[in-house]
Amino acid sequence: MNNDPKLNIIDFIIMLLLTVSADVVDILAVLGIAIPVIGPALPVIGWFYGLIISGIIIFWLIMKEASFRWFLGGSGLELIPILNGLPARTIALLATFIEGRLPTEAKAVISAATVKK
Repeated sequence: MNNDPKLNIIDFIIMLLLTVSADVVDILAVLGIAIPVIGPALPVIGWFYGLIISGIIIFWLIMKEASFRWFLGGSGLELIPILNGLPARTIALLATFIEGRLPTEAKAVISAATVKK
């Protein structure tokens, strides 16, 4: 049985750069709503960019056979207007990376605590 983490540091850094860029675009889009003419289009552009980045990261996590439930939840939160100005996607990626580094016993405890019965 291989206990090596599925995500290495290089993967994490590249994913982190992508998610931070998507969160920055979301924040700028929320702040730019007040700009006349182009302001209403900025959230739509930010939403599509974030959706594309989330899709890439989820596909990447699937291909690495890593758990993506935390990232999926954070990406889902980013789909809600105004709340997408929060860095939920980046925080969810950090939680996904940390969960991948935990020992098997800790993962079992987290899984038991988060699964609904």
